Amino acid sequence: MDRESHHDEKGYQETKLISWPDHQEQQDIAVQFQLQSQLPGVIGALDGTHIRISGAIGGDVDYINRKGFPSVQLQIVSDNRMMIRHAFTGWPGSTHDARVLRNSSLYNLGENSNKIAQDMYLLADSAYPLREWIITPFRDNGRLNQGQRRFNRALSSARQIVERCIGLLKGRFRRLREISLHLLLDIIQNIISACILHNLCVAKNDNIERFMEEPDDDPNRYANIKNYLETIFLLLSKYTGLVRRQQLMNNLP
Repeated sequence: MDRESHHDEKGYQETKLISWPDHQEQQDIAVQFQLQSQLPGVIGALDGTHIRISGAIGGDVDYINRKGFPSVQLQIVSDNRMMIRHAFTGWPGSTHDARVLRNSSLYNLGENSNKIAQDMYLLADSAYPLREWIITPFRDNGRLNQGQRRFNRALSSARQIVERCIGLLKGRFRRLREISLHLLLDIIQNIISACILHNLCVAKNDNIERFMEEPDDDPNRYANIKNYLETIFLLLSKYTGLVRRQQLMNNLP
């Protein structure tokens, strides 16, 4: 993907201030994450949040999320400095996180390109699918062993950076608490502009603590797989994620 600014129909933009790290940058980011979490190969943390809007666009009830207010989804990847490395927005608030991911350019980047270096991956919570390039926690069924619990704690600690990033973004740019616009493109442009300005502030080491806001609790946790062939593909992809997660757990010091 080149460095020229561009939008797709659901609001992804890459600029010099929102750009995917190259392989050398990924190595540097992974070193910092490992110092904090003891997990090798982490290049970012993935999460989604709801951006409240003043009303359902076009009266479409899909914009009403499970909490009962109209919103659009914002999906971001944060690095260890709370720089936003990928931002994707525009899907209605009722959309599951996993569906937003599957329809984003991030999914194509992870599944179909060499943009993620070998042995590198993102961290995410259980709302997202387990992949070789997305590592999620072991699902707690009350029977996790000690190693699985330790791994989940390490993952949770490391991925808090994206929650802090979202809290900072919303705390600094209060307009994101409710956008009073009625055209989807205008809403997308406002959200992406805030992400760009966020990165500019982080790059300039702007004082951040007074802006911090508690992140939203994401209500979307499960995705529905409707197509049989897609299900088979997802199971195969998940297997490689299972293997990687098990290896990471076994190698924790």
